Amino acid sequence: MTDEGDKKKPILVPSKDHPGDRLRAVATGIAGLAPGGGLVTALIDDLVPTGEERARADWETSISERTNVHGVTLDEHDAQLNPKETIDGVVAALAAALALACPDGLGHEVYEPDEIYTLVRDMPQSEVEDAVWELDALGLISVTHLMGPIAWRLRLEPVFYEQLDHQVMGWATAQDAAQLAQIILDTDETRAEALHENTGWSKRRFNPAFRMVLEEIGEGRISREVQPDYVARYFALMQEDRVRLKRMIRSHQSQ
Repeated sequence: MTDEGDKKKPILVPSKDHPGDRLRAVATGIAGLAPGGGLVTALIDDLVPTGEERARADWETSISERTNVHGVTLDEHDAQLNPKETIDGVVAALAAALALACPDGLGHEVYEPDEIYTLVRDMPQSEVEDAVWELDALGLISVTHLMGPIAWRLRLEPVFYEQLDHQVMGWATAQDAAQLAQIILDTDETRAEALHENTGWSKRRFNPAFRMVLEEIGEGRISREVQPDYVARYFALMQEDRVRLKRMIRSHQSQ
């Protein structure tokens, strides 16, 4: 299995002049001089792979494993960019209600069962609870089991906004993120409050897009200050981050 650290290492084509083959040639010659050497030589030829053959086998295995890793990665990206699931009925109604109820796009709100039932009060509670677990299975929300009279709580996951806001709220988070990235590149502004003001969006719209932008910023350059308004208060912008933001914009434009 390919280790995480090996995923970016180049896979070299095996050499045709493998050192082990020269030793094998000597062994084959010695076998040919021994009584019954012809049989020994045949066994060496038939049963013992050359160094080049072993290297090529290892190379083919590495290529196969790397291809499988890339295939899984591409499948994951495709699942995010082109979701195949269709939700309807109570599940869709609950998803829309949660999208509309979220005040700021941060995903900090925690909902208990009674609050969820109130959001979709016209739906049977048993079906609403099934819908909760359906959204959890899709990765759009996370549900925490509790002991006591309150059985569970839920909150929205970042992917919720990316997948559903364009259908419920009328804006596309990925498109907003690309637009926000361009503003950052044009102005070198890295303070959330100033960027928010520049866009003219509500916090509900700004924060999911800002979160996507921050995913392109290097680790350790994002403020961890605890505050109630934004995903982060500010970040530091390095040249490598600028390149990643440009790639984000190009990726969105090519879709």
